[in-house]
Amino acid sequence: MPVDLANRQRKRAVDVRELKRRAEVILEYIGRPRAELSLMLVSDSAIQRLNHHYRGKGTPTDVLSFSMLEGDMVAGYPGAELLGDVVISVETAARQAQLRDSDLGGVGYTELDELTFLLIHGVLHLVGYDHENEKDATLMESEELRIFSQFSTLHPRSHHEVV
Repeated sequence: MPVDLANRQRKRAVDVRELKRRAEVILEYIGRPRAELSLMLVSDSAIQRLNHHYRGKGTPTDVLSFSMLEGDMVAGYPGAELLGDVVISVETAARQAQLRDSDLGGVGYTELDELTFLLIHGVLHLVGYDHENEKDATLMESEELRIFSQFSTLHPRSHHEVV
């Protein structure tokens, strides 16, 4: 289970060992225990640059996914277990965690919970889940909550940005 986790931000403390462990559990849970995943934790300014470059949006976002399971690259590597890259803004995750905890009545929803939820969301995008229409969004949210329940009994709302 090669998970490559790079913490490229220094504004917030993150338990990278625990987040990496959770990434490995997520990969097992989706039936991809040997898959390779790159996870990068960044600042709002870094994710804003990526969001602008790849999506044409000039604002920060919470999570971006770059799948290796699409296009010509996959055909060139039969049997490859390269899932792709997930990039998470730790600053945005921290703000969202505070808002979600407040929305849930102050039950202790943490930054690690939000980072985990965003990681699940990003990984599901890598394997083909989407939320472009209501039916797909409902299916993806159900899967997010099913996987998230492996880490917490809390049930955050859908990933849709609260920032």
